[in-house]
Amino acid sequence: ANDYLSNTFSSSISLTKRWSGTPLNLTSNLNHSQNTNTKMINLTIPNITFNMNRIFPFKKLGKQGQSHWYDKIGISYAMHTKNEITIADSLLFTKNSFANFKNGMKHTIPISTSIKMLKYFTLTPRITLTERWYLSQIQKSWNGNAVITDTLYKFTRAHDYSFSAGINTKIYGMVQLPKSKIAGIRHVITPNLSFRYNPDFSDEKYGYYKTVQRNIAGETQEYSIMQNGAFNSPLKGESGNITFNLGNILEMKTRNKKDTVENLKKIKLLESFNISSSYNIFADSLNLNDISINARTRLGNIFDITFSSRYDP
Repeated sequence: ANDYLSNTFSSSISLTKRWSGTPLNLTSNLNHSQNTNTKMINLTIPNITFNMNRIFPFKKLGKQGQSHWYDKIGISYAMHTKNEITIADSLLFTKNSFANFKNGMKHTIPISTSIKMLKYFTLTPRITLTERWYLSQIQKSWNGNAVITDTLYKFTRAHDYSFSAGINTKIYGMVQLPKSKIAGIRHVITPNLSFRYNPDFSDEKYGYYKTVQRNIAGETQEYSIMQNGAFNSPLKGESGNITFNLGNILEMKTRNKKDTVENLKKIKLLESFNISSSYNIFADSLNLNDISINARTRLGNIFDITFSSRYDP
């Protein structure tokens, strides 16, 4: 009966602005939901996203009509800010409710390019810069009996970044059968090797993470000064993941002679056969993740068969 008789009220307002002829757009949302059974309210006032689509700022440099390595350097930008709270309806309009709002602003700037190497390989490096802004931070202390958490109302900022690079190519294999009903078989192999690096932003030099005594025995625990922020904290722990993926496609062409006209029909014997895994070079143990195998084939135009498996080394 509780499932059918409980009520949730919700409302939302959305505003969108696009600047014609520019890569800029803005979206703003106000959301409210209220459960009359639990007496809890979820309120977001507002949730704003400002985006700049990818641009190529260096494309007009140098001699026009010529291709340069920096022409493909692309930059985009995203700003996201929100102010939200989950609170009992009886406490929403009290003076102390303003202290319970989780708010913040997050800036993200991806910079990437694409470079041809040795004629057949494509290298795609990418760096992502992220900046978080908050109006407060927390501070924990040990009073002799328990851990006390205080909120300090001051501007707090944190930056982080990650770097990634991938290299890929395509390998084609072809078998032609001129006197058979099967005209030919083609095998396409797509190897992809990528690397992603994230520094450890819990390092003391950044000041984003601190330690506090947590019991009488003197044991300590680590905490983030931004753990109550709307966009969490910079990543904790260094990681360097090498990811490998090997894709395969197998196709066949058949001959269909009608009168004197020969028609060729292409059939996909194997739509995809992928083998992938990753390796974290900074992990203390279990560096190699599961090896994943995924295959998909189609029998005629009737149905698909998909097979997937994972192997834990």
